[in-house]
This record gives sequence, structure tokens and C-alpha cells, in this order.
Amino acid sequence: MSIIDLSLTSNSAADVPPLDINLTASLDFSYTTDFDHYVLTFGEFRRTLDGQTQSVSNLVIDYLQRYDTLRYDYLLQGTLGSQGNSGEFRVSTPLSFTGTIGSYPSAGRLSLNGAANSTARVSEEGAAASNSAAVLVSVDTNGDGVADSEVPEFDWTQLLPQATFSSLRDRSQPVLLPIH
Repeated sequence: MSIIDLSLTSNSAADVPPLDINLTASLDFSYTTDFDHYVLTFGEFRRTLDGQTQSVSNLVIDYLQRYDTLRYDYLLQGTLGSQGNSGEFRVSTPLSFTGTIGSYPSAGRLSLNGAANSTARVSEEGAAASNSAAVLVSVDTNGDGVADSEVPEFDWTQLLPQATFSSLRDRSQPVLLPIH
């Protein structure tokens, strides 16, 4: 499935600010009795609300669930940005998040790279590697390669719900609406 050059504009009541959304995306899905594999690609997504634009470009979410081994592999990469103080940053998983389906990852790393070589890292390493409920979070604000702030065992539940890593097959089937 692909969505190309979709543009939505809201002209709602005065108490709700106008919202513009532009989207180009595709979803590839493959499966067997042993696995489900989803690859969601956003070529571009822009959302403007009250004159502030947020954007995503070249974002790839690659999620593989293997039912023969009960393991998953989660990869993410792309560019996120907004007007204002947050600027633009690159998100990637140089080491895919992996784990048992239904549990938080047991391995992997997510990196955010911003201006002036600043970086943030969410990873299963150090003390967090032996604690299935925790993840290492560190930030290097000046790009010198040394963490300026670090939480060795940050609770995963503060970042994502555990359902993020649950079996996609256990979820209810989507309801298809008739289109005339």
C-alpha cells in the first residue's frame, strides 16, 4: 500500500486551529506461519498547526516478529524536525532492538543526532543490560563524545508501553469499512 502526495486541510470551527498535513508513505507487509514483517516508510510527513511545522522525512520502521523463535527485531531510522528551538535531528538504530515478543528489548541501541554533533542514546548496555525493565539513556549536548547526563537504568515504561513489543497477531483484526 502506498500513499503519495496526500494533503489534508482542516477548516474547522474558530476554537480549533487550522491543521495542514502532507504525507507520502508506503507499507510493505509479508508473512508466513513463522513470521510477520512490516516495513513502514515515510518519504515525507509534514504537520503544520498554528504556524508551527513538524516534519518527518525518510523514516523507515522495520519490524519483524518471528513466531518460530518468539523473537522480534525492531529497526528505526529517519529525520525528524520542527521549526523553533528543537531543530532537526536524525534518529537511527545502529543496533536493532531485539527481544522476546511481549517483552521490552534485551539488546539494541537507538541514537538521536542533532546540531553541533549533540547526541542522545537509548540502549541496552551497562547496568540496563541485565535489567529487563530498564534501559540506559544518555545525552552528549556538546558533541565531545562524553555523556553530559546519563541515567544507567531508566524505566522502559517511561518511554514506551510494553504493548509496543507485543504480538501483532494477538491484536483484534481491523474492521474494514465499505467504501462506495
